[in-house]
Amino acid sequence: MSPAERPPLHESEAPDSTSGLAGFIRSAERRTAAEALAPNRDAVSLEALLGGAAEFATQLTDAMRGESRLHERIACQAGCGWCCHVQVVVSAAEALHVADYLRKSLRPDELERARARVAALHERTRGLSREARADTRLPCALMVDFSCSVHPARPLRCRSWNSLDLERCKAEHEQPRGGHLEIENVQWEVTRAVAAGLGDGIAEHRLDGARLEMTAAIRIALDTPDAEARWRAGEAVFAAAAVE
Repeated sequence: MSPAERPPLHESEAPDSTSGLAGFIRSAERRTAAEALAPNRDAVSLEALLGGAAEFATQLTDAMRGESRLHERIACQAGCGWCCHVQVVVSAAEALHVADYLRKSLRPDELERARARVAALHERTRGLSREARADTRLPCALMVDFSCSVHPARPLRCRSWNSLDLERCKAEHEQPRGGHLEIENVQWEVTRAVAAGLGDGIAEHRLDGARLEMTAAIRIALDTPDAEARWRAGEAVFAAAAVE
């Protein structure tokens, strides 16, 4: 099965309750990712694997919204980065994909500046809990002019985020963990379940599918020229970036 292909979800396959929905989606993505990697894991493009997972999440989200119109209130738009000041969890595959995107899309001087921003942020946030990271209110190292510089290659958990109220986002930035945020849960829950399933499918092939802190993981991917080859060989090259 191509990494970009996902099996159709029939009504008879749907979970019996909302509580089982995340597990159902996670299992579907796990199977698809594992099958995509099965013929030759070294030949699978990370761009195709992750692009397929992102498209799967989008299609599921659209299908599950049903009659709800809540998503029409989503306030997110280009040039808005109020939410990009928190800890983000990624997989090794996503960190490698982001690093590859940076190398291909930036001039050498721009790439060095991006690498320096990532390193500087990592030094300031290394070892912080999710709560402590939010309290720093430091922006993502990949945000430039309040916009995501890797938007086409952004991790699944970044894709999961949304807000129904811009002013609440600003309030949360000023007072982290203040409970101001209002989100559309369908996009949030579906995309995060897909991300978890992707990690499960990768781990089935004895590749590192652990949860990683994004800044630390991208720093490793940028600073280690053979990081992808070592990861594909089964080495836990991103172990230093692992989070619980």
